[in-house]
Amino acid sequence: DIEPVRDEEKSGDQYDDYWFVYGTVDGRQSFSAKELTIQPGTKCRSQDPGASSWITVQGRDRIGSFDLQTPAMIRFGADTTDKLFISHTVATDGVEIENLGTERLVGLRYFGPDTHKNPPKAGS
Repeated sequence: DIEPVRDEEKSGDQYDDYWFVYGTVDGRQSFSAKELTIQPGTKCRSQDPGASSWITVQGRDRIGSFDLQTPAMIRFGADTTDKLFISHTVATDGVEIENLGTERLVGLRYFGPDTHKNPPKAGS
């Protein structure tokens, strides 16, 4: 089992950034993922070394100028506003993420190969 590991450098008083997929497969960092939790009414600046895919799994938020929300029900063929792609330029410059709701916001970021230089080791 791989336990989530809090990223102390990327976490603050009102928000927590956790590694939940990390380590290597056959000696290579094929992919990684992090969970960002932000308390209601809080903003934080997220900065990563590479592009990622974001999905809001709980709550309502704004990333840059985009409003996102976890869907309560999805109908066949309907568009949802819970996902977006964070480009390399935006990720490395940093982007403001704001919890617009009354409950904690939970968002997941998925990264491609070799994005992070020093992810935790499996079993950390």
